[in-house]
Amino acid sequence: MGVKRADAAMSETDLAVMKHAFSQQGVVRGAVNYYRANMFRGKEEGMERAMEGRLAMPVLVVWGLKDRALGEELLVGMDKYVEEGGLRVVTIEDASHWVQVDAPKETSELVWRFAVQVRTGGAGEGGEAGKAGGGGGGGGGEGKTALSNL
Repeated sequence: MGVKRADAAMSETDLAVMKHAFSQQGVVRGAVNYYRANMFRGKEEGMERAMEGRLAMPVLVVWGLKDRALGEELLVGMDKYVEEGGLRVVTIEDASHWVQVDAPKETSELVWRFAVQVRTGGAGEGGEAGKAGGGGGGGGGEGKTALSNL
């Protein structure tokens, strides 16, 4: 599910270590049980109750568009859970579910810039979501990441 980029944080050695770890007895069951316990047991009602209010703090979502586990459609309507103007969504075109591994430089820059804006009071001023390879300009060095509203 990951994306092979030259600047990815995970090396072939890292992948070999992970493959070995997940080949051990019981490891996969534990990983899958996390999702079974937290996603598939009537959690919808409890989640709806928990999300009746809106988050008052600024929220940054960094999303890999090559994520094969979670589709981009999950971003639609997310703003209803965050106070007006407090949500920032930035997509990275050539990153997967593990955005911080696939695009470490972009992710670090996004988080850093967001934290600085929150600290200086600039994160809650509204704006549109950034999208890789398209709208907003502003640059991510190689044009793979939209950073226009950060």
